[in-house]
Amino acid sequence: MDPFTIAMLGLSAYQAFAGQKAEKKQAGIQSNYLGQQIKGIDTALGKLGGVKDSQEQVAKTQYDIGQERLNIGQSQNQEKISSQYGQAVQQSGLSTTAGAEEYKQRADKQSENQFSFQSEDLMANLGQSLAGVEEWYTGEQDRLKSEKMSLKYQRSQAQEKKKGFYFGKNPGWG
Repeated sequence: MDPFTIAMLGLSAYQAFAGQKAEKKQAGIQSNYLGQQIKGIDTALGKLGGVKDSQEQVAKTQYDIGQERLNIGQSQNQEKISSQYGQAVQQSGLSTTAGAEEYKQRADKQSENQFSFQSEDLMANLGQSLAGVEEWYTGEQDRLKSEKMSLKYQRSQAQEKKKGFYFGKNPGWG
């Protein structure tokens, strides 16, 4: 072999050694970075339950407010029906009249039905809100877990790369 070829082989070996050493260093940095991202995901997963609880509480509070408004409206309707019944009885001059009594019963029944329907609507809205929160929670949890698995895989690849072969550090070679 001529001296030029030997020099080229030596230079190639040195470049391979230096390149592998730089790749290992980069793999170590990447592994650390991925580890930090995994910790961040673990933190997010830990806080996810609190966010879910807060969103559920908002939905329940909205339901309670709606139910309170509905109760107030129902009470006002009952007062109005009683007042109208009292006026009808007073105008007729009798203690009770069949027509006024019939009107009161129909108005009471209509008011009760309306209250019942509106109350059922509020409950259905609460159910939809809670289902939406649960769907969001499950989706977010799955997304974070999937991302964590991906990062763990990438990190294991970086760690393997970090252990890679090069002439400066191998078992039994110094």
